[in-house]
Amino acid sequence: MLISSKVTDCKWNPFLLKRIVILFLCITVYTQAIAQKLGEEDNKWVFSKSQQSELDSLKAVISSNKKNTETVYALTTIGALYSLYNNNKGNNYLKSAIRLGQQINDLEGVAWAEEALAVNQSYIGNYSKAIEMLLKTLKTGEQLKKIPLQRACLLDLCYIYDDLEDYSKGFYYSDKAYHISKSKIIKSSCLHINGYFLCKMNRPDKALPYFEKELNIAKNLSIEIDVSIKNQQLGCAYTSFGLANSYKGNNETALNFFKKGEPYLLKGNYDAPLIENYYYTALTFKKMKEKDSSIFYYKKALQISSKINYLKGKLDCYKELADLYKDKNPIIAVHYFKLTEKLSDSLFNYRNKNEIQILTLNEEERQEKLALQEKKQKEQQIQLLLKEKKIAQEKRNLQLYTFITIILLLLLLLTVLYFAYKNKIETANKTKEINELKSRFFTNISHEFRTPLTLIKSPLQSLENVISDKKQLNQLSLIDKNANRMLELIDQLLEISKIESGNLKLILKEGNLGHFLTSIIEPFEFEAKENQLNFKYSIEKTLSSNYFDKDIIEKIVTNLLSNAFKYTPSNEPISFTSTIKNDALHLMVSNKNNELKKEDLSKLFERFYQKNENSKGVGIGLGLVKELVSIYKGSLETNIDNHILTFTISLPLEKNLINSIVIQEEKWIDEETAIDETANDSPILLVVDDNHDIRKVIASLFNDQFTILEAEDGEQALQMAQKEIPDCIISDVMMPKMNGYQLTNSIKTNPITSFVPVVLLTAKSSDESQLEGIKNYADAYITKPFNNEILKATVGNLINDRKKMHEHYKNGFILNSSIIEFNNSDKKFIEKVQKLLPISFPIPNLQLMILLMKLE
Repeated sequence: MLISSKVTDCKWNPFLLKRIVILFLCITVYTQAIAQKLGEEDNKWVFSKSQQSELDSLKAVISSNKKNTETVYALTTIGALYSLYNNNKGNNYLKSAIRLGQQINDLEGVAWAEEALAVNQSYIGNYSKAIEMLLKTLKTGEQLKKIPLQRACLLDLCYIYDDLEDYSKGFYYSDKAYHISKSKIIKSSCLHINGYFLCKMNRPDKALPYFEKELNIAKNLSIEIDVSIKNQQLGCAYTSFGLANSYKGNNETALNFFKKGEPYLLKGNYDAPLIENYYYTALTFKKMKEKDSSIFYYKKALQISSKINYLKGKLDCYKELADLYKDKNPIIAVHYFKLTEKLSDSLFNYRNKNEIQILTLNEEERQEKLALQEKKQKEQQIQLLLKEKKIAQEKRNLQLYTFITIILLLLLLLTVLYFAYKNKIETANKTKEINELKSRFFTNISHEFRTPLTLIKSPLQSLENVISDKKQLNQLSLIDKNANRMLELIDQLLEISKIESGNLKLILKEGNLGHFLTSIIEPFEFEAKENQLNFKYSIEKTLSSNYFDKDIIEKIVTNLLSNAFKYTPSNEPISFTSTIKNDALHLMVSNKNNELKKEDLSKLFERFYQKNENSKGVGIGLGLVKELVSIYKGSLETNIDNHILTFTISLPLEKNLINSIVIQEEKWIDEETAIDETANDSPILLVVDDNHDIRKVIASLFNDQFTILEAEDGEQALQMAQKEIPDCIISDVMMPKMNGYQLTNSIKTNPITSFVPVVLLTAKSSDESQLEGIKNYADAYITKPFNNEILKATVGNLINDRKKMHEHYKNGFILNSSIIEFNNSDKKFIEKVQKLLPISFPIPNLQLMILLMKLE
């Protein structure tokens, strides 16, 4: 840990200044022993940095020319202090102390001066001489039984072996110093050094117990100890833990310990431990390749080293900064390299072995030596100027090479970008061609699949009517169910193919989102009731209209809810929530799923993904949802917490979306299905549903062409139909009091209302449900969620059929089944009217009243 005589071999020495502190302590204890005439060490005596006033008082003792132990102490102390800044001057004082101590037979004083002189030898790199002198002094201390003297020699030896990189010997002497010491502060320092050597030997795990003991000692220092000293010991202990973790590769932990120790060191007496803390913090950041943080802490270490003129610390910081700036900023790197060379030359002069010999020369020889040294310094200055010139030239060359390199890199980058762009265009064209082929393939293959599937389903339905065996019927039902599933998959594949080919566009129409979403949710609410599932939903009601793609939103919601209903265990919750905020539709679907984990979420949208061979696949529904959300320029998030799987979707509600077509709402007109608008009165449409939102959705479709009547159950609808005689009735099937089948039967079996067309809407999509509606004389049967255009066209066709019948009988009341076909109820009604019409009624209004009474 001492400064090496070879500049190129200089290494960071975190304990150099700490050794000075310990030296001061030892000298202080020795002085106290002389003053008290005792041979015991005192735990409380610790010197802070020597102040000028103290130096003056020591010089005053020397100037008194008294030959006693006090003068020996003063010469030794001043010599040790000057050794840090002026090696020659320090040697003069120390040799004077040795001569005086020998004259007055002060063996301990002589030993302390020889110990300081040995340290001085190590400063100039004369390690062999320093070791020889320290071993001799150590033996003297053992003979005199002076523990402070022994401890000082042992610590000096461990520092020298650290400089020589013989860490095992260094550890031997530091451990020996620990065992002979009684002072807690000295023990703490020895533990610190022991751990340091173990780290240097790549044994940080062995070092940790020493650092733990160091920390315990620091924490338990008595209150009589100076607070600044206790803070310093705590700071050193935390720095030790940081050092061990840095060697173990636990960089983050190391940084935490360095940071924890810094405040304590800032409150301490000495700067050396703080330099050590900053240096190893910077070194740890360098290992983590965080150059900016490393530079910051090296500069802090450099600042303190400059403050106390710690040349070795400055030199190491300059080297590290030059290395860090090498790639970051070559100009700054050259600057620090220049400072490194200057300081290296200074240290070389400072450590020149010949300096120690100057003390033995007479004045004439000394002057001659100094003249030679001055000449050598001038030569070195010339060399330095030449080096500076060389560095400047290298700097200019570096700038030129950098400029040329940048030009070449730019040319290379432009070439790469050109070929990349060209390749991208070719790839895009090829991808477009492949997508078109895929789209045609899926379209063709889907039609090919539909034909055999139809041929499968048709015989199945025939077999179900003639087979009575329950087991066989279950098997046929299973075949039919999977055939329907194949049809669904084919439709989804076609949708994905359309997306991938880029042919799918957003069709934005104005409408009420709350009503629309309610119409989508209703079939799932019905399914939940039938299968006893715990399904809850919340849809934000709003009176305002928004532009949105009904088909895409319906597919997204339907697929998410179908997935939730499919994979949720019995009696577990399923929820759906929709809100409109910041011009965006926010949807959230959640359900219980015991199989999925967080790491599976990213694979949910893969087509036909299976977690393992035994698990169910998720099909392509979720993959389609992801693609549709992407087309809509929305966002899709998935999360699973406590086995609750949640999908959160946000879709923008804007008219100017990319890849969209905005359709302004116009009056519905179709040449074949249009309603005659020349009539004075608008036709009456009766909407029957127990769900208020569904009634509003349907009413919004026909507001422009019809007078809308609403009923919330079958009984109320029947009364309104008999009173108002609507032109058409749209009714739900599942309603309280009287369901849709019963209402249809009542309407069709009543002569007054039998001609009114009835359209049934239901969440039941099975063939049995449709057959039930037809048996009850329903004119049309549409499953939910329904297509708006299909519903409008169906109603228009039914009303136009009645209109044709009206025109036929208006021109001549002749029942001709070849022109118009009627159901049994209509035929009976018309036959009854034909029989009554020939009767003569003198009063026209009375004629109509009597006719109606007789018809009833």
